[in-house]
Amino acid sequence: DKPASRHTVLNEVVIDRGPSSLLSVLELACDDTAVTTVQADGLIVATPTGSTAYSLAAGGSMVHPAVPAILVTPICPHTLSFRPLVLPNSAKLAVH
Repeated sequence: DKPASRHTVLNEVVIDRGPSSLLSVLELACDDTAVTTVQADGLIVATPTGSTAYSLAAGGSMVHPAVPAILVTPICPHTLSFRPLVLPNSAKLAVH
């Protein structure tokens, strides 16, 4: 019998403004291409498993766990022009 393997997993990452009363201004890029400047209380990057937690509460999509995807959801965005995104799990995201 092979012993059970052990893995560390991450379902979501939240980048928020912390205790500041000011909006976060974050530059979002996907595969080295600028996507948008996010002006919001923060940004959630989630897996499909994490999609039913904070991302869903912030207006993000619910995604089936078998779908190979990354979800990007703004938290209380300043404008309505940036909506939640569902990207392929091969996407390389950068947030500055």
